[in-house]
Amino acid sequence: MRGTRAAVARAVAGSMVVAALATGCAGEKSGTDDAAPSAAASTSTSAQPRKPPTGTPAEKPADGAPAPTAAALAEIVLAQGDLAEFRIGDMPAQRAPAGSKATPSACQALENVRIGINDPKPSALVRRYATGTVGDHQGTGTGVELSAYTADGAKRIVADVREAVAACAGGYDGGALHFTKVTALRPFAVGEETVAYRLEGRGTQPTAYTLVREGSVLITFTSATTSGAAPDVPQPLVVQQFMKLQAANSRR
Repeated sequence: MRGTRAAVARAVAGSMVVAALATGCAGEKSGTDDAAPSAAASTSTSAQPRKPPTGTPAEKPADGAPAPTAAALAEIVLAQGDLAEFRIGDMPAQRAPAGSKATPSACQALENVRIGINDPKPSALVRRYATGTVGDHQGTGTGVELSAYTADGAKRIVADVREAVAACAGGYDGGALHFTKVTALRPFAVGEETVAYRLEGRGTQPTAYTLVREGSVLITFTSATTSGAAPDVPQPLVVQQFMKLQAANSRR
């Protein structure tokens, strides 16, 4: 009886983490859906290219190579069996939000990541959900998202998030939620650019985020724990996912 109760408690706690992460990543359905087109954004470097017309999808990286399709991303996203200490499956589908406004506006990039609607929108996107089953990351649930942009668009998102982390350390209002703290974290040494932070607020689960850019592909990790303790994005997920992306790029 005691074992049964413990199993039920773990299942309930796990479902709460899934619900929290799925709510924050409800911009697209799970699987291999193509994202809707939108205006491509300029780069974060000093040389600012001319923006394409509004409504133009982010289809090609700056180097002229075609951006990965949803099918290509689905081939390299983490899958069950990649890591023995994690159970990996589809991200539960949720109703897609229309958007959410951040106050102050300097924090909008953080709110975009939280709800899973970046600016610019990707030309292709896939999502998976990883649950730590044993070891240091047992009870940690992590949303894993691979999205394709122009190289300039991907750079713009990372730059905007990095600036927002610095500007919004004291928190912000996102939709109906009030976040009291944004904590910059030390990112893992992978990818061309990486930014990491933790978001905390009243009545919300503390959530850790890591964004990794490699060329025109952006990998976003979103982690929370069953205990409600301040989480960290599990390093094995970040490293394994980046290695799979690197291997695919070497074959292109």
